[in-house]
Amino acid sequence: MDAWHKGQVKQETRNFVPKFVAASLIASDPQKYGFIDLVYEPPMDYEEMEVQGSLPPGFLWLKWRAPTPKTIRELNPELLRSRTPPEESGFRVKFPAGHATIFAQTYQEQETRQAQFLTHEVKKGETLFAIARRYGQHVRALMELNGLASPTLRVGQLLKVIVTEGFRGGMLR
Repeated sequence: MDAWHKGQVKQETRNFVPKFVAASLIASDPQKYGFIDLVYEPPMDYEEMEVQGSLPPGFLWLKWRAPTPKTIRELNPELLRSRTPPEESGFRVKFPAGHATIFAQTYQEQETRQAQFLTHEVKKGETLFAIARRYGQHVRALMELNGLASPTLRVGQLLKVIVTEGFRGGMLR
């Protein structure tokens, strides 16, 4: 007997395909299934901009220059975190119409003055959490930047770290 019949697969997983098919059928003819007088919102006008490398967390919605985080998330549902994928170069980000140019200016300003890389050599007793905290980073961001599948480190391992303009000698100012 397979996993489907032994009850090892969760109910939600078993019902995924039937629910997907049902949603597709309803979307193709809503009136047939009792959805009457639907009011559709017009699609949001947007423009795209290609960004190089992985943007740091939160960079896409700098509050003083860009649209709200909710708007960016709605236009870019493929971004599961608040950053572009680290392994993709030339990722296309969607912005509400009129905001791509503003973002491009901010992006260029930040790129030229902010991000700098350094290499950290892991010492005995250091953890990824401690290293991340020392440089004002998130553990997940360090793992992604260095292609780590696990937070386990070894002595002598070299880690790439992004430091920002406000970082000075182990502290953010």
